[in-house]
Amino acid sequence: MIVGSFLVFSFQFSEKMGKLVKILSIIFVGLPRNLLSTRGRFLALACLTICLNSHANHVRTGEITYRHISGYTYEFTVTMFFNYSSVASLQGQSLQISWGDFQTDRIPRISYEILPDDIVKSVYRMQKTFPGQGIYTVILEDMDRRNFINYQNTQSFSIKTIIRIDPNLGHRNSPHFNAYPLGNATAWQRFVYNSFAEFTGGDSLTYELVVPTGTKGIEVETYSLPQASNELYIDRVTGDLVWDTPMVTGDYVIAIRVNKWRRGIIVSRVTREIVIVVSQNENILMWSDILPSENAIYVYPNPANEIINFKLDKETIVQIHDLSGRLLQSQKLPSGDVVLNISHLPAGIYFLKIENQAVKFIKK
Repeated sequence: MIVGSFLVFSFQFSEKMGKLVKILSIIFVGLPRNLLSTRGRFLALACLTICLNSHANHVRTGEITYRHISGYTYEFTVTMFFNYSSVASLQGQSLQISWGDFQTDRIPRISYEILPDDIVKSVYRMQKTFPGQGIYTVILEDMDRRNFINYQNTQSFSIKTIIRIDPNLGHRNSPHFNAYPLGNATAWQRFVYNSFAEFTGGDSLTYELVVPTGTKGIEVETYSLPQASNELYIDRVTGDLVWDTPMVTGDYVIAIRVNKWRRGIIVSRVTREIVIVVSQNENILMWSDILPSENAIYVYPNPANEIINFKLDKETIVQIHDLSGRLLQSQKLPSGDVVLNISHLPAGIYFLKIENQAVKFIKK
């Protein structure tokens, strides 16, 4: 009975794994040994393991920045964003980082902050002394990340920053960013994002779109830029990321590399992955809203010049959308035979939407 209750309890609350792990640990560890058989303890631990593994894909995004301390010593800061409901978002006290000089370390977490939208921001920091002058690629890898429309990743998630150490060019800091690498967009509306990078010392920055990286910092082959109704680009000088416009709702990743220049030489490359959540526009007809039906809407005449005719079984809100899904007209009409004036519409193809059904008609 105790084991059975344990199993039910763990799965019922699996969506809040960060809190659940602590509760499960207290319950399991606190139980007297004579209350659980060897088999019961094994099943309980197996249950916990399954729960943990089912929430392994927790990474949203992250970035690596640094500042110069003295000589060849720099302080590195890794800023990671996790799903709050994942176990690792609250348990990960350190992450493994590769310095590009055949050395690795566990970089400790110094703080975390719970943000809106089920996000945890975790900050990791430590100092690193490099062996001497050179170009070093600093890479941090974490667990798989697959929950994105344009990022079907079967590799580990990784972020990387490249630092050029050259006393002749001087020791300075990487750019730092005032905007979180998280954005919210609306389908069929122009979206603009800027990292608001800060830098000192008279250097200059340029921006470019790149491919996200996976295992060992290698580009993810299955990645593609999100689709846009018009264009998607980043301004090389200002850093404005322009998505004109998102078409399909869901979560997307766009990787931006920020290059820092000094005397015509790139001295730093910081790659940021921007996670953008596209939500539905209430004024836009999304194909996912339309359900197939045996009782299709019959509209006549079609094509039409000035009016279209159709029948309503009850008082209903009727909408007209253009081919892009944009809402042009909405009104509540009574039941019965309906005559709808469309003379104000330019010639073209339109959709008449009634509840969760839609039919195409042509305006001459």
